[in-house]
Amino acid sequence: MLSDPAPKHSSDSNPRLYSAFPPLLNEKVIIKTNELSVSIALAEPMLCLQWHYPDDPSEKTPAVLRGQMHLHVTKPVQIKTIGIRFRSQGHTDWPGGIPPNWTHVHDKQNFFVHKHVYFNCKDASLMQNNPGRHYCHHTNTVVPVTAEDSMLAKGRTLYLKSIEGIFPGRHQPTYTGNKHPRSKQNSHPYDSKHRNYAVFAVGKYRYNFEFIVDGSLPETIETRFGSVRYVLEAVIERPGLLQSNLLGTMEILVIRIPTEASLARMEPIVNSRNWKSQIYYSIAIPGNLFPLSSQIPITFRLTPPTDVECHRIKVYVVETIQYWTANKNISHSRPAKMVLLFDRACFVAVPEKEKMVDHIRTDMTQWLEYNHYGDQAEGKFNVHLPGCHEINSRCGSRRLHCDTMYGNIKISHRIKVTFFLSQNNQKTPSKRVSEVSLESPFYIISCQATQANMQLSAYTRPTSDPIFPAEDTKCGCSEPNRN
Repeated sequence: MLSDPAPKHSSDSNPRLYSAFPPLLNEKVIIKTNELSVSIALAEPMLCLQWHYPDDPSEKTPAVLRGQMHLHVTKPVQIKTIGIRFRSQGHTDWPGGIPPNWTHVHDKQNFFVHKHVYFNCKDASLMQNNPGRHYCHHTNTVVPVTAEDSMLAKGRTLYLKSIEGIFPGRHQPTYTGNKHPRSKQNSHPYDSKHRNYAVFAVGKYRYNFEFIVDGSLPETIETRFGSVRYVLEAVIERPGLLQSNLLGTMEILVIRIPTEASLARMEPIVNSRNWKSQIYYSIAIPGNLFPLSSQIPITFRLTPPTDVECHRIKVYVVETIQYWTANKNISHSRPAKMVLLFDRACFVAVPEKEKMVDHIRTDMTQWLEYNHYGDQAEGKFNVHLPGCHEINSRCGSRRLHCDTMYGNIKISHRIKVTFFLSQNNQKTPSKRVSEVSLESPFYIISCQATQANMQLSAYTRPTSDPIFPAEDTKCGCSEPNRN
């Protein structure tokens, strides 16, 4: 837990705890009524699982979701139970068949359901948690719950006095059982043993929680025909037929971050090919793992440079999504989606070296670094992956998903570099432009996988309050620098 449990009732044993309610930063209100409100504050802004290569057999380290549930009572309220649930569920749903005989393939998978019950009036052990298990701060003096509710007792007393005034000596309270009404063994209608609720006084109550999540579980996924979601639910059960139970939900973002071991295994992308058995072209990328909104440096080489002209360079990201049912009997594949990341016209080489340099200075210095080494031409440029501001926009043409490790929703990516080349041939003045491409698989991770988010909040001393993030954690996205 983030802090040690506080005493069951307000006292002077630790005046620091009860002098003022400690602030909970980045709270999100999930339940609000005229009598109470419930909010949740997380110690970490998201849940981070370790990213690993698909062929990595090592054991996956679990993650811990921790935080606090804050119950703010503005009017005395009757409550039966207080609890919190953390659940995860994945589902796939896609259309199939041939019109008009459409069918839907729907599959649902529950990963886990974790529960914490903080207060239960029917459980003697949890009854001790009234009015707050870990921390409570009342605006007024706390009055312990007695055998009779104070308001009901006052109303019953006034009723008996009025009856006695109208019919003196004729009314006696009715009790069930054969024993004398004054006997202590009688079953009292307002006895706490027969009451299925407790009255929470005006004040603030705080409950800590911790949930362990297996590292092999999938990350948060949201696609057109499937999703994986993690939801935190606060549950307050109230007595009576006219009072509905309260349920508030908060979605938890689960991402994957690379570990030192996975970064050590990361290899550069090198791909090469021959064109017409005369020209050798290649690309090199220093890595195969990039977060959204990051820059991908690409180096290309052309050999020999004097016999080829490069008219245009395009870079695409090819995204493939495949859906499966839990038993792997039925699958559904979507057409590969191509997102254009880079498109520039260029003229890399001409026979005269001086003309080539002049042309580069005028047309290519704004976006391309170019070096000429005798029989080899080399160029460098950066490609910008889309970020949150583009992914969350209405236009879905540039929307990309992260690579997944969930067997029922498989998302993979390839980077495709396309050159538009032509040969310099004096015999044939007309140039025929040919399109040649190089493709290599690579991995895309969340833009939230920044160094700041990878560092967990430090545990505090038992006598101190937990430390929460000062402000909402921002992702690594920024407005792209258009070259």
